[in-house]
Amino acid sequence: MANHCYKLNQNFRDTTYFDTVSHQKWASSFLLGVAFHQTGNTNLWQMFEVESMQLLRLLEVQHISGYAGLDATEVQLRKKAFWLMFYGYMHQMHNLRNERLTFLDPVISCEINLEDLMPAAVDDEYISSSGILPCPESITAQSLTSGFNIHSRIFSAALRPPGSDLEKHCICSHMKDPVARLGSLRERLHHLKYMLDTVLPAYRPWNKSTIAVHSTTSTEQEDVANIQREAIRANIHATHLWLQSMLLDQIDTLVGQQTQESTSPPGNYSSPTPGTWGSVSWDEREDLCRQLLHLLHSISQSVLEPNGLSLVSTPCERKSKPDTLTFSFLNKLQVYKARDVAISLLSCPYDLAEGRTRRATEYLREFSSLLCMLDPSEQVNLPSLQSWIDISRDKHIISL
Repeated sequence: MANHCYKLNQNFRDTTYFDTVSHQKWASSFLLGVAFHQTGNTNLWQMFEVESMQLLRLLEVQHISGYAGLDATEVQLRKKAFWLMFYGYMHQMHNLRNERLTFLDPVISCEINLEDLMPAAVDDEYISSSGILPCPESITAQSLTSGFNIHSRIFSAALRPPGSDLEKHCICSHMKDPVARLGSLRERLHHLKYMLDTVLPAYRPWNKSTIAVHSTTSTEQEDVANIQREAIRANIHATHLWLQSMLLDQIDTLVGQQTQESTSPPGNYSSPTPGTWGSVSWDEREDLCRQLLHLLHSISQSVLEPNGLSLVSTPCERKSKPDTLTFSFLNKLQVYKARDVAISLLSCPYDLAEGRTRRATEYLREFSSLLCMLDPSEQVNLPSLQSWIDISRDKHIISL
């Protein structure tokens, strides 16, 4: 299906295709890229990713001034598009390889007021080309867009806490001052850890599921909205824990480098092993793993599967187009986040006499069981590895 849609998309293009840009052209490139990412075609995914980056840059969605003259519907769509690309930007900041281009220049990202780019916290039926209609607060609080915004603010907080000094958290200064970078990482981690304490009730981790198994009163549209809301809630809290784990990785690396430099003789550049500093944050890592396991066990598989396996599932068949697209875009491979968090258990300070080792072993067993259930695709997808061949350098590989 993805290959067929790709061929159709290419047939619509001629030499003048890129003479005009629009949100629709971005959406087609972005959706095709996500589809190929889901099916494991890493190279084609990255090419569509770069194309969608360039289209959004030309639309200037990262600058609030770029929204002048647009109607309310177009503003809402473009703001959502910005955040969907911003998610990928934050993922790339933790990527081990450096050949991938990024959506935002680091200098530009330091100057953007991210809060200005948040979509209006109402669902599509309250937005028209003439403006945003009044919406009761009770409906706004549980709207799908409110969940989308919570998810966006989590990614934003991983870049810099709201209201903080932009210069302090700018990556440009971190390149020259590792101590400043370490302080920034710790501040971001602290804010991220507690930012969901005041989250809207509909998206709290302990919120009782609103999905009715045998309901006679709820309508089909309400059931669909509840499933969508639950899927977004799962994505919010899995992302929240995953980003904390990623920040801990960077903190441990910096602490390890500083420890190595202070203890190694001059001229000795041997790389330290993770075990020399991994125990510093082990308690925090163990707690993140425990929370993620609680989350995965507390949410039904029917809600987890759209986040882990599907690009467009049954709940997406909704007449309200922009929210349908939003839900589809949020269906990222959640299993990768679970794997990233679980991997930290492998660096557990090994000691049979300590309870932490037994807990780490049990957690790993539970993660393995859950991942086998959530990811039955049996498809190897390793975007951190080189997946292409340079035919000028690797002719012997081609001949094979």
